[in-house]
Amino acid sequence: MRVILHADDFGYDKDTTEATIDCFERGALTSCTVMVNCEASEEAFAYARKHPEISFGVHLTYVDGLKPVMPAKEIPSLVDKDGVYLPSNAVRKLAMMLRLPKKEVIAESQAQIDKIEAAGVKVSHLDSHGHLHKFLSILWSMKYLKVGGKPVQKVRASQSVYVVKPSWKSPVYWLNKYFNWYLKHTFKNPEYFYMSANNMDTGWADCILEQMDKLPQDAVIEIGVHPGHKEEWRQHEYDDIIEFATKLRASGKHQIINWNQI
Repeated sequence: MRVILHADDFGYDKDTTEATIDCFERGALTSCTVMVNCEASEEAFAYARKHPEISFGVHLTYVDGLKPVMPAKEIPSLVDKDGVYLPSNAVRKLAMMLRLPKKEVIAESQAQIDKIEAAGVKVSHLDSHGHLHKFLSILWSMKYLKVGGKPVQKVRASQSVYVVKPSWKSPVYWLNKYFNWYLKHTFKNPEYFYMSANNMDTGWADCILEQMDKLPQDAVIEIGVHPGHKEEWRQHEYDDIIEFATKLRASGKHQIINWNQI
């Protein structure tokens, strides 16, 4: 298979950003997406400008008290009375009920893309914090965004590889099938995607390598993590992606690529 080793949350804070850079330097990552409106975003931009061999996307962010790029008065449905983003669960519910105006979602999303491009970083693709781009109001707005002055072509699809598979009886199982159908018919993305944080998996390297051997070997899989040290779950993901990348390279079975190569 062709394998993308990817980190979300680049630029979120100093700890996450430094841990992500360390993973790049150790050969455990080939790609990341940047949170352009967070405390370490300028450090992330600076690293991206120096490393064109890495793919850098935008980790579109709409939640959890962060300050938007757009003036709050222009995106009132996305912010609270203090002008910061709403909590994740509130945004998910509003998005699924189609109560986030498309105009506001597009404006804030495009402003985030424009910010990283203005910093001199070439954008490879889009995904989102909390995978919110798979919820309806945001999902249906994605095709109106532009990267490099052209309609966006590459957007992450929903998770399709698991350590423990979700039950077919779960509403999430069926919603993800719809989300993936739309994302895969509208945009270009890897055929398979695994992210440990979605189920708080730890020690997953061997399990995912075994599953990869059973998948079509001409396909692409994205392996996603959130490296860090201060939070226990991020430390697990830092350790696990280093273990996975080491074992992946040692196997000699797969080609390691980034988002620019699909």
